[in-house]
Amino acid sequence: MLLLAIDSSQRTGTVTLAEATEAGVRTLGNSLVEGGTFSAQLVPTIQGLLQSAHKTKSDIGALVAANGPGSFTGLRIGLAAVKAFAEILRQPIVAVSSLEALAAASAQQGGLLALIDAGRGECFCGAYTRTPSLLECQREFLASREEVLVMLRDTLRDGASAVTADAGLAEWLLSSNIRAEVVDSATLGAALARRGFELLNASKVVGALELDAHYLRRDESLFSPNGD
Repeated sequence: MLLLAIDSSQRTGTVTLAEATEAGVRTLGNSLVEGGTFSAQLVPTIQGLLQSAHKTKSDIGALVAANGPGSFTGLRIGLAAVKAFAEILRQPIVAVSSLEALAAASAQQGGLLALIDAGRGECFCGAYTRTPSLLECQREFLASREEVLVMLRDTLRDGASAVTADAGLAEWLLSSNIRAEVVDSATLGAALARRGFELLNASKVVGALELDAHYLRRDESLFSPNGD
C-alpha cells in the first residue's frame, strides 16, 4: 500500500511518500516545505515525489495527516489539501497528533515529553510512554515554558526524555541544562507514515468531513498545587 503523509503543523512542513508491506513501512521519498510556502508548494512537491518513485496518484491507498497541535495557518492549509485528495482519490484518512508523531520518531524508550513551540512563551506538550511494541499517550496539554522546565526537571530524574523537532526549543532547554532529542524533518515524516499505518491497521480512520485540526487548551488542574 502506498501512503501519502503530510505534516504542515511544524515550522518546516514535510511531505512523505511511503510503501507499507508485510516487512514494514519503507520511505520512498521525503520533501521539506518551508513555512509560508505550503499552499504554493504542496501539490508540486507531491507530484515530484510520485514521479521520483515511479508512482501515480492512483497508487495512493491512504492519506496520513498530522492534525496538530501546531501552526494555525499551516494546519488549515495542510488539512484542506488532505481532504481534497481524499475526496478525489476516494481513500481513507488517518489523523495523527503532531505530538504523537514526535514521540513515534524518538529513538528513546520509556517516558517521553514531546514538545512543540506554541509561541507567546508556551509549549504544546505530549506525555507518552514508549516501548518497542507500544506507544501510549498519557495526556496532551498547553503549558508555559516555566512549567515545562519544572515538569522536565521532575520527570528527567525518573528517566524520562524530551523530544522536539524545533532546534530553537532545544537550545532554550539546553540553556537551562536540559538536553532534548532533536528529530529532523525527514525522520519525523517517516515516523508519521509508520504511525499512520499502525492506526490504519487498527481501523482508526476518518472521512474528509470529520478531519479537523487538533488544538490544545491549557488544563489548569495540571498545574494547581492540589491537582484540582
